[in-house]
Amino acid sequence: MLPKLEGYAAALLGALDDATLTTVVNELTSLERAVLAQPELRGMLSDTSLAGVVRGQVLADLLEDKVHVETRRVAVYAATVAPAQEVTSAIGELAQAALVLERSEEHTSELQSR
Repeated sequence: MLPKLEGYAAALLGALDDATLTTVVNELTSLERAVLAQPELRGMLSDTSLAGVVRGQVLADLLEDKVHVETRRVAVYAATVAPAQEVTSAIGELAQAALVLERSEEHTSELQSR
């Protein structure tokens, strides 16, 4: 993952409560699947003729009122800062990072409750 995106994701995801983090994990995973399954969407996100800010705005418009605001925020950031050819994989990496964080928090919660 790009260092800039990794830092942003760590800060944003790390500040979420457990319920929101679970929602973000599920929504990012679904978003990655949707991008992989829809050639038009994947093509738009990987279009090198579009500036990152344009890719981000299109994704923001698509996700408006469909996902949690934090999911939208991190996905749009990825579409904006990642090179066009890496946007889909960046979304997948964000989903994986969120899942790892969610699992580590679950593990920490289990240890604390003992």
